[in-house]
Amino acid sequence: MIIREKRIPSLGDFEWQQSILDMLATPPSNPVKGDRYIVISPATSQWAGHEGDIAWYDGSEWRFDSPADGWLAFVIEKQNYYRYQESSSTWIVFPPLPELIFAITSFSCTAGSSGSLFEIGIGGQEWKPIGTVSFSATYENGPAIDGYVSHSGWTNLSLGAPYFVGPATNVQAILFPSVDSYIYFTLHATDGVTPRTASISYGFCNRRFWGTSTIESGYTESDVESWTSDLGRARTKTFTVTPASDEYIVYAHPSRYGVAEFWVGGFQGGFSESPEVVSITNSRGYQETYYVYRSTHRNLGMTTVTVT
Repeated sequence: MIIREKRIPSLGDFEWQQSILDMLATPPSNPVKGDRYIVISPATSQWAGHEGDIAWYDGSEWRFDSPADGWLAFVIEKQNYYRYQESSSTWIVFPPLPELIFAITSFSCTAGSSGSLFEIGIGGQEWKPIGTVSFSATYENGPAIDGYVSHSGWTNLSLGAPYFVGPATNVQAILFPSVDSYIYFTLHATDGVTPRTASISYGFCNRRFWGTSTIESGYTESDVESWTSDLGRARTKTFTVTPASDEYIVYAHPSRYGVAEFWVGGFQGGFSESPEVVSITNSRGYQETYYVYRSTHRNLGMTTVTVT
């Protein structure tokens, strides 16, 4: 049989020893010349009184080497290096094995990635009905012996025995929060020794709109909703458009963010100072007023606008 030893990057100041077959308390019944063992407690028979020594068979009897601090040997049966530590009179794994600490490696929800933004609805009304989203988890140095998801207003949702990895589907509805706020789902898991938590958050806000328009004034809800939009929790935005010869650049945001300032080519201005006010109801039924601005000139060509 060919035995291959693991290699380590550097032995440093340690004194290398020949390979060891195993760590035993009792001599094997049929040793072969050259066999080497680390004697462990409680040593018996010919090995009695030699705890910690290296016992080696010379073909007729056992001989013993008393280790010195820093001796290093590869133990084949253990598939690991062991170093003799004189201060404790023991052989210890080298390098020391890391402490295996329980941890949550992932926590996910089918509604989306943590930090995602969603269009706001009416606060307190249903965002996700019962049975429409599920939660899953993975662990390191498990298994978990308990795992559940908490959420404001919910009874804790178990990820399910025996391993508490899910998927577990919501048995209570998820409601819209107030505008520009977040909802949180927190996983609580433990291996019986170390409790861990991980959270998923979702933000809820309304849309900002921008684009080009031939309309000079008197904007309507349908006008604004026909422009490009995204979800945002502030009026600030940078965008690029290319208006045609008869088109203005337009921008709209919820009026609760206050009056915006516009910068084009490093200069402030170029947009109406007094925005129009338009009431808009989004696809979720949430209604609020918007400030709508337009550029003071048409036909500006490709233009990058920064809103502050």
